[in-house]
Amino acid sequence: MAGKIWSDLVKERTQGRINIKLYPGVSLIRGDQTREFSALRRA
Repeated sequence: MAGKIWSDLVKERTQGRINIKLYPGVSLIRGDQTREFSALRRA
């Protein structure tokens, strides 16, 4: 929940220039931590 609030504040204070995508849990890397950095670069 805190991530969503932070994301909304960033978007609001930058007039929409910065939009943050949230990936809850390990949904971005599907549990494989060896793929973490490459997944972040692609996101």
